[in-house]
Amino acid sequence: MAMPWQIEDCLFNYDAVKMAYNTRVNNCLKTKKAGLWTRNKVRESILRIRTYRQKQKSGLPCLPVTIEGTEVDIATENGVEILILVKDKKIIEVLPCEDCFDVFVDLHLRQSHAGYARMSEVLQTYFYFSSVHLECFVLSCNVCIQQRGEDINMLQASDKDLENKQCNLLVHITFLDVIDVTRSVNVNENFGFTYMLVYKEMASGYILLRPLKKLDPEEVALELYNIFTDFGPPETIETTHIDFLIVVMDLLKETPIKYYCTISDNQSDNETLRCEITENINEWMET
Repeated sequence: MAMPWQIEDCLFNYDAVKMAYNTRVNNCLKTKKAGLWTRNKVRESILRIRTYRQKQKSGLPCLPVTIEGTEVDIATENGVEILILVKDKKIIEVLPCEDCFDVFVDLHLRQSHAGYARMSEVLQTYFYFSSVHLECFVLSCNVCIQQRGEDINMLQASDKDLENKQCNLLVHITFLDVIDVTRSVNVNENFGFTYMLVYKEMASGYILLRPLKKLDPEEVALELYNIFTDFGPPETIETTHIDFLIVVMDLLKETPIKYYCTISDNQSDNETLRCEITENINEWMET
């Protein structure tokens, strides 16, 4: 008897499905990224809720954080703060889009490769999530694709083919910088973070920020690995830290997926972006 995640000798291919899923998500949300509930947006909302509570106690005017008219609150799960909202007397967790894939995989396999309707019904009991991400996931499952009799050539391709396809379909050029933020933050109050990794997609201007405790190639490689796994690797990374990034990319080549992209020098965007990000960090830390 086949297990729920093994149908007609077709095993669920986690890495290939995630690549296909990331490609679909990127194509679907090219113009809608600003509205996503990302991890950063969740963290910012938690800070806003704390500010709201402080102002409320002081009798100052303030607006609560809401989703579709429902007030959002903070809860703690396994020592981690999460966002929640109450619907029909049920507590619903706001699921960041970066965490959607693994939640979808777990439910999809437990439910014997359930379709969109069934998965959405179950997920709505526990999470506030992106329906677009769920649709992209259901369309990307290699087992379900085989059941539908569709083309699975992309999912059966070699690792190198998948990497090349992903480079071409996702981000073409990004700009990478590392900013010293010790002047902007109190290191002891911010879990020891002293640097900010700045990762900018050049075509859209979309920026990812990742805090670092030290300027170490292994730490930067880990953050880039997570970014590449979520969004796909770029075709080219432009940076002012070429020698440092070469060491980082050598480390990434040793990972299971063996991410690779070319590196080029870029001095033009460095100072402008550095000033912009530094000013934003200063403003954020003062609020």
